[in-house]
Amino acid sequence: MPYHYSVFVLPGGARCARFEWSGVATGEEAVALVAECAPGSPLHGLPLLVLAQKMERMEPEARSFFSHRGNSPTIAIVVSSPIIRVTGNFIMRMNKSTRQRMFSNEADAIQWLDERAREHAL
Repeated sequence: MPYHYSVFVLPGGARCARFEWSGVATGEEAVALVAECAPGSPLHGLPLLVLAQKMERMEPEARSFFSHRGNSPTIAIVVSSPIIRVTGNFIMRMNKSTRQRMFSNEADAIQWLDERAREHAL
């Protein structure tokens, strides 16, 4: 599996899932990642921090799967590859998502997730 996850606590005290993805993102792996966050799973409802700096590319099946997802959680994606950034921005535009954003570093992504978590706690 080209990703693994852990759970950590944001500065404001909310729990958050961190996914570290490396290699090639396939359709099968995209389905598995989303299943990790499905209703009934321990990660359901948590904001997500996706670290994709080591992701080499995303296969068409994964792009298609992610672009046809509705109702997604709050997601901050950290990327370094311009190609992955373009793909991610395209998917977010297709989903018309305001709960997803891309970042070039983890600190900014965590700050944004923490702000969203605090807004939802009010």
